[in-house]
Amino acid sequence: METKNKHKILLVEDDQTFIDLLRNKCLDSGIEVFVAENGEQGIKIALEEKPDVIITDLTMPIMDGFEFIKQLRNDVWGKKVPVIILSNYGDFDRISKALETGAFYYLVKSDVDQNDVLSYINKAIVESKS
Repeated sequence: METKNKHKILLVEDDQTFIDLLRNKCLDSGIEVFVAENGEQGIKIALEEKPDVIITDLTMPIMDGFEFIKQLRNDVWGKKVPVIILSNYGDFDRISKALETGAFYYLVKSDVDQNDVLSYINKAIVESKS
């Protein structure tokens, strides 16, 4: 595998078990993973590392996912990076608000497994390049 073609994602999530599961799945697939435990850390890492895709939860300490996306979209690079929301909540209001922020996909944790998430990551990478 050529390192220059290695994709990288940022996972903005405060659930350590979920972080470990998704990180391992991504690493097994050759995807480099950066982790932030809240939106404030996520902004710093996103703007430094410029990942191919960002996956964020909505409910986190310090800065929630909505505020994270709002601040991310204020940056020129951040306007274009695909963001996948992965949340425990599947209610219409949250989904609508998330899609208005420019999220690529909104996934409910209980409805997807790690392979599904990996498929959405790959789809977001391909769609953002076209």
